[in-house]
This record gives sequence, structure tokens and C-alpha cells, in this order.
Amino acid sequence: MSVVAVMAAVVASVSATTSVFRIGTDDVGLELNLDTCMATLVITNSDNGGSGDTDGAVSITGRGDGRPAVRGDPVPLVQLYNRVSDGLPLNLEACTGVTVVQPSTSTSGSLDVTAANGYGHVRLHYTVLSNLSTTGGHGDPTPSPVRVYFTVGDTSEWHADPVEKHLAFGEFWTGVIDPTKAPLVMGKLQGAVALPQTGEASSGYVTVSSRSYYRYIFYAQPGDTVVFGWVGSPGRPASVWQAVATDMAIAPPSANRHHTWLWAFDFNEDTAEQYADIGTALGVDVLMASGWDTLYLTISNTSFPHGVAQTVAALEKRGLSLGLHMHPDIVWPCATTERLDCLESGVDISPVVLECPECLIPEGLAPTYRSGDLLNLRTSPTEDLGFWWGHDKKGPSAFGGNQQPCGQGSCNARDWNFTWVPNMTLVQTEWSKVGRYRDGGAILFGGNESSFGTIPGWSVFDSARTGITVGLVAHPLPQEQNSLHGASVQCLFERIGVFSLCLDAENRLTWTVQTESGQPITCQGKQALTPGALASYVVRASFNGTSGTAHVFVDGVLDTTCGGSRADTRHGVSLATAAPNEPITVGRGLFGAVEELYIKNVSTENRVGYIYADDNRVLGTYLLDLSRPAGQAYFAKTVSTAVNTATPVAVQYDGFEKMALIAGQDFDHSKQTWTSGLYRGHPTPDWYHFEGWPLRWGLGVLQAMTLAHDAMRIDTAVEASFMAPGLGPWRPDMAPYVDERGDFVDLGLEWHPKLLYRIQLTGTIINGYDTTLSKFTSQFDVDYFFGGLVTGGIPPQPAMGAPSTWPALKQYAGAIKRWMQRYRRFGYATEDAVTTLVYDTQCCHVQGICEWVACRDAVAVELFGGNGTAAALGLYVGTNATFTIPPNLLAGRELLVFQAASVVAADVTLGESADTDFQVRFTSPVSPTVLRLGGGWWVLENQNVREIVSAENGTVLSTRLVFPHALSGQQAYTFTHDQSDSWGPGGFVTLTKEN
Repeated sequence: MSVVAVMAAVVASVSATTSVFRIGTDDVGLELNLDTCMATLVITNSDNGGSGDTDGAVSITGRGDGRPAVRGDPVPLVQLYNRVSDGLPLNLEACTGVTVVQPSTSTSGSLDVTAANGYGHVRLHYTVLSNLSTTGGHGDPTPSPVRVYFTVGDTSEWHADPVEKHLAFGEFWTGVIDPTKAPLVMGKLQGAVALPQTGEASSGYVTVSSRSYYRYIFYAQPGDTVVFGWVGSPGRPASVWQAVATDMAIAPPSANRHHTWLWAFDFNEDTAEQYADIGTALGVDVLMASGWDTLYLTISNTSFPHGVAQTVAALEKRGLSLGLHMHPDIVWPCATTERLDCLESGVDISPVVLECPECLIPEGLAPTYRSGDLLNLRTSPTEDLGFWWGHDKKGPSAFGGNQQPCGQGSCNARDWNFTWVPNMTLVQTEWSKVGRYRDGGAILFGGNESSFGTIPGWSVFDSARTGITVGLVAHPLPQEQNSLHGASVQCLFERIGVFSLCLDAENRLTWTVQTESGQPITCQGKQALTPGALASYVVRASFNGTSGTAHVFVDGVLDTTCGGSRADTRHGVSLATAAPNEPITVGRGLFGAVEELYIKNVSTENRVGYIYADDNRVLGTYLLDLSRPAGQAYFAKTVSTAVNTATPVAVQYDGFEKMALIAGQDFDHSKQTWTSGLYRGHPTPDWYHFEGWPLRWGLGVLQAMTLAHDAMRIDTAVEASFMAPGLGPWRPDMAPYVDERGDFVDLGLEWHPKLLYRIQLTGTIINGYDTTLSKFTSQFDVDYFFGGLVTGGIPPQPAMGAPSTWPALKQYAGAIKRWMQRYRRFGYATEDAVTTLVYDTQCCHVQGICEWVACRDAVAVELFGGNGTAAALGLYVGTNATFTIPPNLLAGRELLVFQAASVVAADVTLGESADTDFQVRFTSPVSPTVLRLGGGWWVLENQNVREIVSAENGTVLSTRLVFPHALSGQQAYTFTHDQSDSWGPGGFVTLTKEN
């Protein structure tokens, strides 16, 4: 580990009477009760504390000076995962004792942590660092962050589950930090992150290992590390992850994350020169190019028949760079069409599918997230007739379609509605814990004719005429456990007169399809679905009317096929039509449980995995399974090969949130529990919230991206279409906000401060995504939206379709280019450069729920890397309240003021009496822009102030003395800029004190 310095070790005192051992510094430490394995956070220095109750002041063991302390609630030092096969009532269970391995001090050493239930112990090493005197990169003094590194040591004496070796460290700040002032946030610092202006401390964990997330280590191996951090008020949360990055020598994000882009959605070898002309006219750095081949997961040979290198060289001659817009996890099933015909015919299957079927998400899941959206049925065909996850866990019905209230994470009207598909009514059933998908649970049937589920007859079901597929996951139980002695036939899925999927007396599948001709087609399976307490089988049965064949699959493997030999198959075979209102029945006679049920109006005999559909890909695609090594390796190979070939300065992994949205599986867990206790599913819209990141599948996504990045030979900035939480060992360099909509002034009111706030909260650069040029309707629109972005140091990223649309768009090209030039002059925001000065506590700031709500915030952003003569401080003013710019932020910087459209005046106090001059530049087209200044700068000592008004190019327009004569004491100043002044955005005022 690379460390700037290590503080002098203070020998810890272990009390024989209290068995307490302290880890930490003099001011911040964890008191470990060795007998109970409980840890208590103790903050001795009140200046470095939170807002916890200090009434119970104590003397800290080993200090002897009796200084008052803030004590947290005791929590387990660590919880350890139990052996799954033991079927215990808990999966994660608190440690039961701690042995200090000598020699150990308060700042470094080792602990043997005892697991519950006789599972032995695991050795943990710890190191405490606090000596990095950080200013957060802002010149402001801030408490040094305390970091406690916990590293897994010897695990040979830990006899828990051989696979599911998981650890969960304590939320030690409990009882010290007010959760209403510091909610859980999953950014670079994962934990309790203080909201602006609350004066609260921040504490949490920093992810530095590929198998860790937040306070967890998964599949623990020696060397895996988590870092617990603390910074007191008024410290910046960013100082914690900054210090860890320094400690661990984790590379900073790519410098290429700050470029301006033109999204070129019809980019190819033939259009490259036209886009280069447009990009030059707009003044962008990068052409973010389409041209990704989702068939071969590579750069499209069709788009670049002479190789992409030729196009890259041509762009470089024009002073432009290439970016790649990719969909690297999507695999189109068919080689010649976006339709799914090949999955019925078996002809023209995707080469990726043929090459690596084990790389795809396997079958077992029912459809997820916008799949088969009925609101689009009139214009977008769907194969999905209905699905029932079966994870409700309570109540007399199984919900049909995506779960409420917001589908799989987005409160979009297209995601769900209450009439998606009829619910399944359950009769004499129970809810079982044997479910293996999503958040667990399955429908348990009693093994007799009176226990079943019923789905009302629905006209949509009748659309299955030339093909049908039914699927589910079955968990048959031994009949000897059935006190009702069982039924003669166990039917999993049936609609009388159309189809039935049942188990015979030997637990083999029987699949019968009734045809319009009256001749049934029946397949008798070969594999027995052997009952057992842990038995689980993925079952799929299909019928292809074109060939007249039926197929049965178990766990993705063909079990049996039948039909296709009768003469009537020459003209195709149609399914019989059900009687009016005939229901679908599930589980009649079955002794066991089912989950993840679905029905489709096509045959799926040529499918090798799960098909995902949404409103952009309504017919569905395969997805690479990044939770498994094969899918991770394939992803890393294809992405790194493309990047190393095209040498783009930036790439965007679009649509990359799908696995996280599906959240398809949990860690294996005891069958006495619904979930592992680690499952995070149905993600919240706000990606940086704790619930918004599924731990098992999300871990795989992060690992796959890291593998790809490690194989890249150039410094390419990576943007993923979701918030990738944690610090390292590597994370994407930036993230987008969401797709834009509506009027650009309204959009600016809603977005400008929230983009910046999210950077502050998460420690990740957030981009405004693709700003569609065709939506601009006025010069004011352009100046308002781009002016707000540039003031905040956010690189503009305009977007357009085919070059043929340019003549209708170019009227604002000159104005946009000027904003691109200003962005280069003023500079960009960095991950720790944002300070919220006014936080609208009455306004919702959560992306995905209320990004379309305007909040009355004021935000300052230190800008870096500009080519102007002075560094700049961007100031977004979205409030009429008076606020103060801390002197350390403004020192030596030009002030850029963007007054939001809803604001009467920017009322600001700033500076110190010793300051002699500063410059204010106006970046908003709002008229009038009113600037009211007060504060320390305006405390005069027999002085006057000269005001010099200049155009953007530096031409002096006017000069005057602000006051009639020299003054002393506190003064104030108001400047009003009307757009009729003709110097527009970019003009500036220089203020200089004169004696």
C-alpha cells in the first residue's frame, strides 16, 4: 500500500475488567468489546464530531484526560455469512467474539473474529490513517479524514459456506450522525453523506477491492479490503475518498472526461466529413459516433469499410477526436434483422450467440421491465402475453406484469399499468421460501385438486395461434411429505382446450398442444424432475405451428421433441381456440412451488437464453451475463478490442443499466429465509441510493467493466449509462443525467443545480447527456441552457441525426460555438469542486423521481483547466435568498454569475476587506440580471470603488466611481445588466478599490 505517511502508533490498552480494545486515533476510534464483538464509534474531539447526544460523556480507555466524547450505538464489528446448506434462520450473523493478535496497537494490527454457530474465525488486519492534511483541493481547512483499513487475512479457520463467503462490517456511525441530515448515499463515499448546510459529519465506506461494495466483502479472499472513513464537520465528504485514493495510489479519472461532444447518430465513413464540418461549426472537441455493431459486438465494418483508423486520421487533421457510442451488453439474436424470426426458424442466428451461448443471461427469468408493454401494442408488436413473477410473498394473488408502483425502477407510464395482464388468483396456496430468482419467494401448492392458481380468460391469450411458449421455474417436493397423499396428475400450467404442461407419475414432463384440426400433439419428457427440499428446475415448453413440432426443455437443455410428421404440417398447424373466457390454471395437483411464469405467442425452441425487451427494443435482445466469468471475459474482449482499434478519447456504454434493472438473482441462501439479506432489487430511480444497486449482479457489472478497462491500451474516458458506485479499483470516469425533454429554460431551472449537486454528493462527473439541436427554438434557449452548463463547468454535448438535417439546425451554430469557446476559457468542474451554498430543503433533488422539478438552490463551482487569463468560479443563482461565498472559494478567481430565470436578483456577500479587486462576468441571458453585493469586500477604509464595464472581447464600455466620494465601513453595491445593453452573455465588470 502506498501511503503518504503513517501516524505514530499509540499502544492500545486492553482492560482486563471491561475487555475493551480501541482502534483509531486520539479523536476518532472504535471501541471493541472483545467478549461480544460489538463496536462503538467514539468521537473525542467535539470539533470533529457529529450531532449525536453528548449527555453520556465518558473517559476513553487509555487516554486518562477525561475529555468528553460522543458515543455511537454499539453494532457488530462484522457479520459473517452462515453455511447455506445448514438451513439456519439467518444468513448473515453477528460475530460473537474478538481476539487481539499481538503485537497490535491502536493504529495497526490483527484481529481473529469468531463466527457464530461454531464456524470458526477469520483473521482481519487493520490499519488506521489520519495524517493526510487535506484541504479538499479548495484551500479551505477541513478536519483530516480518519480511515480504517480492514483487510481479510487467513480464512482457513473460517468453516462457513465454501462459496458464499460474505462479510458485512458495521454502520459504526449509527447514533452519532443524524440520518435526516446525512442519508445513505452510494457515491465514491458510501454511507452517511452530509447534506449541504446541515453541519453534519460524514462517514461510510470506500470501495477499493473488486469483490467489495459499501460495507460488504463478497466471496471473501485474503487481501480483500474495505475502508471505513470519517470526516467531521465542516469537512467535505470528498476528503475521505480523496485520502483513500492517495493512500492506495488509485489512478484519477481520465482527463478526457471533460471534452465537449457532438452526438452524431448517423456517423459512418461516408458521413464523417460532413459531421466534421458540423462539429467544427459548433466548436466541439469530439464526434461521439454511432457505428457499433450489436450483431458482432464490434465496430461496424459496414459503417467503416476501410477501417475506422482511416476515419480517425481524417478527423485528427480537422482537429477533432473520435468517441464511440456503444451498446456493449446487448446481443441481437438474429444476423439479418432486429426481429426474432431466426429464433423460430433456426436460420441466421447471431454469430455471438453461436460462438458463446454460455456468455448470455440464461433462461429462468420471466420478462422484465417494459417487456411486452401493452400501451405500445397497437404500434409495437410483442411476443409476451403475460408473466407472473410469483415473489409477492403475501396475499391471495400473484401480480401480473412488472411490480408496482414503478415497474423495475422507472415511474414511466410506458413501464406498467394496472391492466398489464390479469393477476393470478390463488386458491388454498401458501407462499414458499424456495424461490431462487430476484428477491425470493414462490407460490406453494398443496398437492390436491383444490389447491391451484387461476388467471382469468383474456382475449390477448387467444392471439397465440401459430406458436406458443410457456415457462416457469418448478420446485417439486417429495410426495411423502404431502399429508393429502397427492393428486393423480400434477399440472404446472394449463388452459383447457389449448395446452397443458404436467408431471406424470414418474415426475416427467408431459406437454400437450391442442390443434385446430382436433389432433393433439403430445411430448413425453425423459428427465425426471426429482422432488427434493432444494429441487429447482427451469422448465420451458414450446410449439411451432409452421413445422408442427413441440419441444420441452429442462434447465436450458432439450428434453424431448415431438410432432412434425403428419401430413397437415405441410400447410402449418394452428392452435385450437379456447372456449370463451377459459382461464389458465397453474399448479393444480402439484405438490411443490413455482415462480417466474410466463406465456408467449411464439415458439422458442431455438433460444439459448433470456430475452430482454423494453420500449426501445420492443422485440427483445439477449444480454451478456456479466455475473458469470464467461460473460465478463467476452465483454472485456469485445470492448477493449474496439477501443484499442479505434483509439477514441471517450466511449459511452449506452443501455448498460439493464442487468441492474433486472436484478435477476440473489446470493444463494438458507431455505428458511426469503432472501440472503443482501438482495437489492427493483432499483430505485435514484442510482446513488443504497437500494438502487443489486449487489450480486451489480458486482459482476463493475468487475466486467474493470476487466475491459485493464485491457485498454489508451487513455479513454468511459461513461456508463448509470451511476457506478465506489472508488475502485476502477470506476467509469463520468455518468450521464437523464434524457432531456421540454422547454430549455424549464430544463435549465430543473437541471442546472441538480447536475452539480449530484457531482458533490457522489464524487462523479455528471454530464448533461445529448442535447438535441432540433429542440432549440430561440437564441434565448441556447444562451440559457448552454450558459448554465458552462457556468457549472459541465461540457455541453449537443446531438443531431443525419447531416441532411443540418441546414434546418445551423441558425444557432454561431451561438453554440461561442459557448464552447467560453467553456474552454473558463474550465471544467472536477469531482470535488462543487459547493452548494443554498440547499432548498423543501424541494426534491432525487433523480428519477423529480429531476423535472425546479429547486431554489445556489451552487458554486471551482473551474479548472481553462485557457483564460484567470481561474474562474461559477456561481449558479437559483434563489432570491441572500447567501455568502466563502472567501477561500473566490480568492483569485473571476466570478461567473448565472442568474436563473425565476430569480429577481443575485444577492451575494463575498470577500474580505483586504481584497482589492475582483471581476464579475455575466453568463445568463436573463434580463435584467441584477447583482447585489455586500460582505467583507465592501468594508472600505476611506476608499472608493471603480467600476469598469467591458464587452466579452475586453473592450471597455464604461468606467465610473461607484460612490460620490471615498467611504469607510460596510457598503453595498448593485449592478443591473439589461440585455438591451447589447453586450450580452460574456460581458464583465471589474471592481477595484481606490484610495
